[in-house]
Amino acid sequence: MKKILITGGSGFIGSHLSEFLLSQNYKPVIFDAIDSKYNGTDFFTGDITQKDSLKNILDVDGIVHLCAISRVRDAIDNPVRCVDVNLMGTLNVLEFARTSGKKPWVLLGSTTEPPKNIYGVSKHLAELCAETYSREYGLNVFALRFSTVYGSPKDNKEKLIPRWIESAKSGKELKVDNPARQFDFIYINDVIEGIFAGINYAKSGKPFESIPICTGVSTNLRELAKIIVEETQSPSKIISKDAHQEYFIQPDSEKAKRLLEFETKTSIREGIEKLLTIQKNSKIMELIPRYV
Repeated sequence: MKKILITGGSGFIGSHLSEFLLSQNYKPVIFDAIDSKYNGTDFFTGDITQKDSLKNILDVDGIVHLCAISRVRDAIDNPVRCVDVNLMGTLNVLEFARTSGKKPWVLLGSTTEPPKNIYGVSKHLAELCAETYSREYGLNVFALRFSTVYGSPKDNKEKLIPRWIESAKSGKELKVDNPARQFDFIYINDVIEGIFAGINYAKSGKPFESIPICTGVSTNLRELAKIIVEETQSPSKIISKDAHQEYFIQPDSEKAKRLLEFETKTSIREGIEKLLTIQKNSKIMELIPRYV
């Protein structure tokens, strides 16, 4: 059974990936600062910014590096911590892979966010380091650039889609600061399939690439708010401030089609529908008495 180390394996994407890999007969090895064990996995707790944090992890075939400060707002509020985790943490993973006897491949979780803020800068610098390790040391490493991921109760409740859904369910106003602002929203199941396609690609040992994992379709915040209100059948009013178009480059989905044979399946409306169904079913399960 192949062993795959997932840094940040207790997080939003990492926890879903761990569950999926178990279903595909892989052995996930989770590293995270938060102690959260899953059946069928090995778990290591530590701080990714510490140089030898991974030294006790042995004989993994590959690494999916997802440990990061992953919200732009959190990065802006604590830029030093952002760079420490996103850049130095990545260097520690690359060094671990370079010096490991088994020479595992590395899949680096990155972002389509441009380097216009400290978060984007930290992730792009991490990519440059990964590319250098590929070129200078022959490390089998590449990056997947995720667009804006959503679609699970495990997501951070302070993020936009979870917040707006809760507001809509409560009949509260949805306040849209800039309705013209655009994002490429990608459903979590599509992201996991993209990562799995990346794992299969990693085995080929090709030179470093940065590959966007995205839908190739943008949605502005006015459209998103409208979809959420409609799908929750909410009486909520959408309150918009003055719209002004911000700088946005639509990530290109063609590279993933060409290199990974991967494309997304879920539109933003379908993703919101699925998320609402999951939330509803979760609430029903919470109401069922548990007898022991």
